[in-house]
Amino acid sequence: TMVTFHAHPDDECIVAGGAMRKAADDGHRVVLVVATRGEHGEVDDGFLTDGEPLWQRRVIETHAAAEILGAVRVEFLGYVDSGMSWGKRGAQASGILDPDSLTAADAGEVAADIAAVLIDVEPDVVVSYAADGGYGHPDHVRAHEATRTAAQVIGVPFYVIAPRGRAAVVVNDPAVAQRKAAALAAHRTQVLVQGDTFSLSSGEPRPLGEPERFD
Repeated sequence: TMVTFHAHPDDECIVAGGAMRKAADDGHRVVLVVATRGEHGEVDDGFLTDGEPLWQRRVIETHAAAEILGAVRVEFLGYVDSGMSWGKRGAQASGILDPDSLTAADAGEVAADIAAVLIDVEPDVVVSYAADGGYGHPDHVRAHEATRTAAQVIGVPFYVIAPRGRAAVVVNDPAVAQRKAAALAAHRTQVLVQGDTFSLSSGEPRPLGEPERFD
C-alpha cells in the first residue's frame, strides 16, 4: 500500500500521478490524503454556478482524478488552504492566515492527523514533498514536515518528490502518462490540458511526459 500526502487538490496529479497509477497497475493499494480542499485556488469565470464554493467543486474533481489514478481511498484532513503569493524571499502564504489554515496549524497536530491515517491504512511506503515543498509553498513545506515526522514515528519508509538529477525511484512510463493527463484534466477549474502539455491557471505550459522522481 502506498499513501501519498499533498497540500491541495491537483498536487497529487502534477507531482505523483504517474507513480499512483503505476502502483495501482502493479497491484498495490493507493491511498490519497489531501490536507486542504483548495479554497483559495484561482478559477476563471464561468466554471462555477452562482453561489457554488470553489472547494466543493475541487473535492469532486479530486475524487474523479483519484479514480483515474487508481486510488482506492481519498481522505481530506480538513485544514484550510493558506493561499500563496510571491514575495522577496519566494513563495509565501497570502495575507493574514486563517487560524485553521495548514500553515498556521501546529506541526505536531498535522503529524498526528497523518499518523492516524497511517495507523489505519498500514502502508508500505509514504510519499510527500521534499523539505522545500518543491518551490517553497508554505503549505507544501508544512506537509513535508508533518509527513516526515509521522512516517518516522510509525516506522514507515518515507519518499520525497525529488528534483531533477539523482533519485532512488523514477517513474517514466508512457502507459501511465495518458492516465495522468486524464486525471489532470479532471481538475478542470485549475488545470488546462492541451496536447502534450498542461498549464495551471496562473502558469506557463509544462510538458506532460516529464519523469517523476522520488528519493
